[in-house]
Amino acid sequence: MNEKYISYKMLKARLDGHAYKNYPLDLVLGSYLGMMTWKPSLSLYFQYLFLNIKSFNFPKSQIIINTYSTKRDDYTSFIKGYFPNAELQYVRVVNSRKEMLLGCFNSFIYFFKAFFYSLKLKSNMSERLKLIIALSLGFKVIDELEKKIIKCDKYVAFNSSYLIESFLSYYFRLRNIETYSLQHGMYFNYCNETPYDVINFENVCAEKLLVWGAYSLKEVKNIVPQSTECLLFGYPRSQYPVNLTQTKVEKVLVLLPRDIYLEDVKILLEYLQKYAFSYIVRPHPTISEYVNDIITTQKRFYLDTNTVLTSTLNKSRYAAVIGFNSTAVFEAALYNQNVFIFKSSRPEFINPGFNDFDINDNLPEVLRKKNSLVKNDFFVPAGQL
Repeated sequence: MNEKYISYKMLKARLDGHAYKNYPLDLVLGSYLGMMTWKPSLSLYFQYLFLNIKSFNFPKSQIIINTYSTKRDDYTSFIKGYFPNAELQYVRVVNSRKEMLLGCFNSFIYFFKAFFYSLKLKSNMSERLKLIIALSLGFKVIDELEKKIIKCDKYVAFNSSYLIESFLSYYFRLRNIETYSLQHGMYFNYCNETPYDVINFENVCAEKLLVWGAYSLKEVKNIVPQSTECLLFGYPRSQYPVNLTQTKVEKVLVLLPRDIYLEDVKILLEYLQKYAFSYIVRPHPTISEYVNDIITTQKRFYLDTNTVLTSTLNKSRYAAVIGFNSTAVFEAALYNQNVFIFKSSRPEFINPGFNDFDINDNLPEVLRKKNSLVKNDFFVPAGQL
């Protein structure tokens, strides 16, 4: 358990049992407290203080599907796996500078309201500043939401633990409308340094979290809030037929994790350079620029140009797939790839049965091994809402 995680948990504990208009503050503000702990900056604080949600545009629909504005094609295809015939509609906040300036006076009122509220919370000076900023944002968002009339039969959040979707989930819950949240990465207990991603299952605000398989269900069912039910719902992409005539290619697919593991990424790439394989490298978006700079100077290294991972996995049968600390390695197993886990200095999860290796192993010998992993532990076919 690392220092940042402890600080984040302390902030949440200060708000435990506190609610504003029946919105539990520790849950709806969990992702904001996490962001201020793991990625603090003055610009972030100002953004939170002057957030204006009056520009919400709510579509008229029986089902509202809401996602935060992360431009990733694989997320879009993922959501369509749940709703293949639906026209997806997104709810987003528009924060123009003009809107933020117009809302300045209102923001200062909420800042002082949060300041006086914070006086009854046990906290030190550093914690109090973060709590005031978070509370001022929370009070403002809740007040604005409560002025709106939004009608639907059910609300499906892409991630009800994250930013505005947390508030929306409780808006609908308080009106007895069914609320759901989608698992969008492999969920598991973290073995070493706990990353920001832990907010995804510690702050679920929807009534029901739709889980991919037995593995994640077992890992997080005792961690999600008591007010949330975990449902073994299935993995949307598992309904797609796996291509049994995948073209065999004598290349190794390398799946790299996000930037907090950059040092281990460097070690792995240096290790791979020693062996005469051809590599297709697929980096996490947070390290794509760094990886691109590295592999352009190396022979036998090629960047994966597919925007959606499933296209890469379903098209070809690779000599091997190498990765670590990434949901992508589990997806690779689903697509009948032979997966190998690089033993990094900070593994996120206990290896559930993949073959593994370290920099002292001979790679050709390692890649001769075959996996005998039960994929249904990770993914079952998705149901219907």
